[in-house]
This record gives sequence, C-alpha cells and structure tokens, in this order.
Amino acid sequence: MSDSISVSGRVHHPRLDALRCYAVAAVLFSHYFPPGLTRHLFAGTAGVELFFVISGFLITDILFGYRLSGPNTLGHLGRFYARRTLRIFPIYYLYLLVVAVTIPGIAWQEMRWAVGYVYNLFEMSHPASRPLLHLWSLSIEEQFYLIWPLVILKTPMRHVLKVMVALVLFSLCFRIVVPGVPHKLSTISCFDAFGLGGLFAGLRRFDPAMLSRLLRMRWILWLALTWFVGTIFTSFTTWSLPDAGFRTALAVISFHLLGACVPSEGRSLRDSSWWLDGRRRRYLGIISYGIYLYHLLPMLWMEGWLEQLLKPLAEAGTASLIYYNRYLIGAPLYTGFTIILAVLSHRYLESYFTRLKDRRFS
Repeated sequence: MSDSISVSGRVHHPRLDALRCYAVAAVLFSHYFPPGLTRHLFAGTAGVELFFVISGFLITDILFGYRLSGPNTLGHLGRFYARRTLRIFPIYYLYLLVVAVTIPGIAWQEMRWAVGYVYNLFEMSHPASRPLLHLWSLSIEEQFYLIWPLVILKTPMRHVLKVMVALVLFSLCFRIVVPGVPHKLSTISCFDAFGLGGLFAGLRRFDPAMLSRLLRMRWILWLALTWFVGTIFTSFTTWSLPDAGFRTALAVISFHLLGACVPSEGRSLRDSSWWLDGRRRRYLGIISYGIYLYHLLPMLWMEGWLEQLLKPLAEAGTASLIYYNRYLIGAPLYTGFTIILAVLSHRYLESYFTRLKDRRFS
C-alpha cells in the first residue's frame, strides 16, 4: 500500500490519521473514566502531546513547501492563515455558541478568553468551566500558529534546523528553571513538542540520513518510555520523577511514532502495520478535531439523566455500583454521541470549508 498520497497538491499521510485516532481516544479515556484511575495513567496528557507533535510536523512541512516555492513571505503568510482560519474557526465558534445556548452559568468574562483563543491563560489562575476545560490546548495551538510561520519563513535556511533544536531545548530548560508556572498551560512549555514535530519535517526534507540515524537510536526511545512508565508508577507513591522531563519524554515517543507513519528519502515504511492500517481508525483520525472539540457536550447533556437512571441502585444501598456504572455505561454512550456529532460536523460543515480553502487558497 502507499505510504502517502497527494491531496489537493499536498502530500497526505494516511497513517497519521490512525495516530490522531489514538491521540483523541486517549483524551476521551481521560475524561470519560474515573479520575482516580485516569490521573495516574496520564492518557490525556499523552494524547494532547501527540497532537502537538503531529501539528508541529504538518504545519512545518506546509511552511517549508511554501518557502521552497518562492520568496513571497507575505503571500505565504496570508495563504497559511486563510487556510488555518477556514479549517479551525467555523466549528470552534459553533461549539462556543452551542455551549452558550445549551449550558447555563458560564460568565461572559470567562467565555471571552475562549473566544480570543487565550483560554490557557485564563486557566492558569482560574478554575475552568467543564465545557471549556479542554480549550487550553486549542488556544496553545493557535498561539503556535501565530509564532511558528515567522520562524520558518524568516529564519535563514542554513540556520532553521538549529533554531528548532534550540527551541526544543529552551522549552525544556524553561520548565526546569521556572517550576512555579503551570506548564501544561504555557505555550513556551509546549514548544518542545511542536519543535520536535517541526524538526522531523525539516530533517525529512533536508537531511533524511540524519533523521534515519535518530530513529535508529533506540536507546533514546527506551529512555523516554522508561521515564513515562516510571512517572506512572511513582504517581502512586509520595516520590516522583522530575516533572520537567515528562512532557519531553512524551514528545520523544511521539517523534518515533511519526517515524512509523511518515516515509522519507531512503527510508520506507513496512507494507502492513495492523495498528496503523484500517479504514475505521483512519476515518476517526480524520474527524478527530471534531471529536476532541465536542466530546464534553454529550457528557454534560446526559450525565444528569444517567444519574437518574442509576438512582435505584443507590437507593438499594449499592452506592459503589452507581459510581462505576456511571462510567461503564456513560463512556460508550458519550463516545457514540460524540462520534455522531463529529461525523455530522465533518460532513455538513467542515467539508464545505475544506473545499472552500482548497478552491480559494490552494
């Protein structure tokens, strides 16, 4: 099978869609299952970190394509931001509208932070409302989109890979030197993930031999996996590994996952990979933005009804059953409704704006 295909003049890597499916599944698991379990497994953090690395790769690859097509920086920036706007904004603001209409009690003073794509800054010092608590990551991605194109398009080509390495190291050092910042919510703290994804794109284009050597250095991957597993184990104890390296470990793991999905010159992928091939997984990856954006709505709409449904268990004195059944029944129910919402959104809204951006800004 082909490792990549051309879509609207761009190269599309189908296996990245499967990777997105796993990333969004990890986020759903973290929100749909008991917090006592999910807070020790860090599935949501791992899923978001994987999304960041994938975004770093894809956006950097697009920007390099622009840069190699000619020196028109302003034209490239306009084209990039127009396409991003049509891809991201319509269903994002639709989601905020649905939240405002169907879920009472959210103050405009809070909602405006989400409207301005700076909700991560709000969460740094305020408790997040439940329907908005996942928007911090989308705010960070949007802030990344504002900064990264200038880095890629304006840095001299001979220095651009060095700059990406420097940003990865700076992000890690920032988390070490400034420990009091809520690093999950800081854009600077996330630049090692974006930077490693961008570095993968840059090496793939300009130094594929170095990329192959890095991917063959398995000891780096095993060190990152050990850090990740060690963090899970120590979360059950009073002792913990330094938190500053945890997100970098996840980014390194994600970097290697990219290597399983994206071919480069002189390095092909295996013809078959059971965990990356499959139409359903890839389709869920294609609609993963909608799944991520909408996934809290079914839970907020239906959890009261589910509590009433399970109330007889509590009245019978089986309080623990109502607690666990709330998740065992709720998780597949919420997942099913979320996928339905994402499918409808992709078919009737997102696909229209995708065609529009390809027609107007291809």
